[in-house]
Amino acid sequence: MPLLIAEFGLPTSRGLAHFHPEGFHHGGLSEEAQAERVAALWRDIEGLGLAGGLVFALLDEWFKKNWLFVDLEYPPERDPLWHNLLDPEENYGLLAATAKRAFRLDGDPGEWEGVPFLLLEEGRFLKAHADPEYLWLLYRGPLPLRVYLDTVPGGVPVAEGFGAEFYLEIGPEGGRLLVEKGYYPYEELSHGLPGTEYLHFRGFTKPGEGPFVPFVLEPNRRRTGRDGTDYPRITYELGALKGGQDPEGARDPMADYALGEGGLLELRLPWGMLLITDPSRPTAWYAPKPIPIAGVNLLLEGGKPVPFAWTPWEAPAFSLRLKPLYFRLKALWRGP
Repeated sequence: MPLLIAEFGLPTSRGLAHFHPEGFHHGGLSEEAQAERVAALWRDIEGLGLAGGLVFALLDEWFKKNWLFVDLEYPPERDPLWHNLLDPEENYGLLAATAKRAFRLDGDPGEWEGVPFLLLEEGRFLKAHADPEYLWLLYRGPLPLRVYLDTVPGGVPVAEGFGAEFYLEIGPEGGRLLVEKGYYPYEELSHGLPGTEYLHFRGFTKPGEGPFVPFVLEPNRRRTGRDGTDYPRITYELGALKGGQDPEGARDPMADYALGEGGLLELRLPWGMLLITDPSRPTAWYAPKPIPIAGVNLLLEGGKPVPFAWTPWEAPAFSLRLKPLYFRLKALWRGP
């Protein structure tokens, strides 16, 4: 009987919803890595003499939801209006559906020429840009960059009238985005025995006054196999920031920032990392439910708070682009 694999593919998301022992992760892949691993899956199908396979999916689907990130998208009916780069289910496409006129992460300030300064001081400046995928920052000045971010009432009182929910630090060797402990939607619990620790989702939260803690997720929960094998849980730090660049004509969603000349730093943060539950009609995580916000307030170390607001939208502005996977499969299927 002919056997057809009805769906195979891998997503190019910044967020990771399951670690696979052989690297076929549910998310956490660059577009180049997606092309390499999906091509390997096809070679397995071909090598087994199967009838064929259907690649999933044609294009990135902004309306899709994943178990690990769905609760951070609110209100759910507006999810199709923005692209959650944390959600693997939204990023399987052969066609990338990206923000229209999306910036390329490369440390080059050329695309930023028309963006006004948020802060302009002797020796440093800061710009910000918003699109349906990211909050972008462009900074020039001494490194490491240290920024406090305020989105909702409350937070760590780092300046008069300024409470921070997030603390960002980036230098040449790496960076981190930390979240205020009370605002972090998870808490570490256990079942009372060694190895039974797990992250408990707390639901809607309000920020307290500190401290800042790592933003950690648990995509692989502890489980026991049918043969009695124990598989420990796997966690990762969502807020661990990595340097890199987008390849020409493609994207590496695992790259968070790029360094340019003269202390220039270009950074992009998926909205979910700031617990912005809907950037299209700016809404942020809060208790008893998410609340509308005017924007994001930023405070550079040694400076004064600066507000950043963006224009809401009611229709998603997007562009389509072929990912490297399309060209890899085209070459494979065309043959020598």
